[in-house]
Amino acid sequence: MNIDINNLNETEVTALTARIRQLNGEDVSPIPYLMACIAELAEVFKTMPETQREQLTKTRNELLFLRLHFTELKDETIKARLSKKPLSDEGLVKVGLMIAAAESILDILATLQNAADIRLMTISKNGLEIMGAYNGTIN
Repeated sequence: MNIDINNLNETEVTALTARIRQLNGEDVSPIPYLMACIAELAEVFKTMPETQREQLTKTRNELLFLRLHFTELKDETIKARLSKKPLSDEGLVKVGLMIAAAESILDILATLQNAADIRLMTISKNGLEIMGAYNGTIN
């Protein structure tokens, strides 16, 4: 993939700008339309019937595992890419775009997991029943 840093397309500029704004503490996403769809799906999770608790719990756990595994992959990839010194301007832009994309995916997974957690807390008799803290499993 060759990137002309003097001629970035709108998506690349949006992704890099969002990443910089995110580093400055703003709550932004380079993919606002997708995040709107994710917000709708999160609303579905938050309103699932109590009878679907088991399925929602499984979904929540899968989201957690995906998020943890993806975070590890992202960190390893960034470390490997940044170890190739010196990086050209194009290399830095590529790493920046990769980080912006990875952070957006992690935002999506966290949003969905949080929505599932909220619903599980409201339908559980004594709040969210945290399992696995003592026996090594997550249920």
